[in-house]
Amino acid sequence: MSSLRLFVIGGLLLCGCGSPDAGGDPTVAVSGMVTLDGQLLATGRISFIDAAREPRREYLGVIEEGEFRCEAPPGSLRVEIRSYTQPASLEEMSTQIIPAKYNDNTGLTAELKLDEPAELTFDLKSR
Repeated sequence: MSSLRLFVIGGLLLCGCGSPDAGGDPTVAVSGMVTLDGQLLATGRISFIDAAREPRREYLGVIEEGEFRCEAPPGSLRVEIRSYTQPASLEEMSTQIIPAKYNDNTGLTAELKLDEPAELTFDLKSR
């Protein structure tokens, strides 16, 4: 299992995701596709951020072959998408391949409604 996948799975466990049945906050099933320059994004992660809450909450999903699934709270959420190169050796650093306009400086948002599963598509451009 890749270290990125372990990192994301660990993040999912720490982010506080929950469902009403588990005594957590209500969530909405979210799924969809992510492409970069018309091609399915091979691997990455997608974050749905509820910045209105204190402390801020982040709900993560793993992107594999362009597809993702996760749960996030209803409301207007900031969306960040990240993907990194796989280093060829331990001396090399991985590099972010998604432009900052889709993560650190994102303008992406999602409006989720309670009891309405969301199917989202994000068509990203590298330039």
